[in-house]
Amino acid sequence: CRTVGSISEGNRQGMAAIRVTGPGKVVVQNSQLVGGRSAVEVTVTGDQNLTFENSVLFSKSAVIAVDGPKADGTKCTLTLSHSAVLANDIFVFKGLTQEIDLVSHGVAYQGDWLGSSMLTAATGHKGISWTGSENFFDVKRWIGNAGKANPTIKDAKTWNTFWGGNDTTSSNRTIPFAGRKPLGGFNHTVKGEDFEFGAQSSLGSY
Repeated sequence: CRTVGSISEGNRQGMAAIRVTGPGKVVVQNSQLVGGRSAVEVTVTGDQNLTFENSVLFSKSAVIAVDGPKADGTKCTLTLSHSAVLANDIFVFKGLTQEIDLVSHGVAYQGDWLGSSMLTAATGHKGISWTGSENFFDVKRWIGNAGKANPTIKDAKTWNTFWGGNDTTSSNRTIPFAGRKPLGGFNHTVKGEDFEFGAQSSLGSY
């Protein structure tokens, strides 16, 4: 399926803006997913391809992935490009044993955690791959397992090393979003322009 538009909540019902529960292809372009417990929830089962382009994911958790029934060739591929992703905990893969490939190009990440339970073990990433370029990371803590941070990841350089050199042109820095929306500040008036870089920013466009 293909989505263009806006899904928002004032953080009362705890929705998931988009839920993917079976095999297939999902493309979201020029859209806003605002509020709720998560922007995207995926039950990993079968062959799944999700793409988010020129969009805003602004929620308590950006992407939650959980195991579904195992099938031959089970793998989820999540591609993010030229988007803004803001959440308290961005990637939540607690208990995930199925494979997931993450591809990220030109994405601005801002949050308390990039992923407190993104890893399957505190020091490894079995079943998870990352390929990226020209991303910006404005996070207080990087990634770990069960809330325990991986101590080797301290900045964009060590992040790139952790993934075997698959994200060489990304950087960690404060992101000056024009709208200055605080985490948890969800409402129906949030608009895409709030997540453009400020006029005095040296980061360029994304």
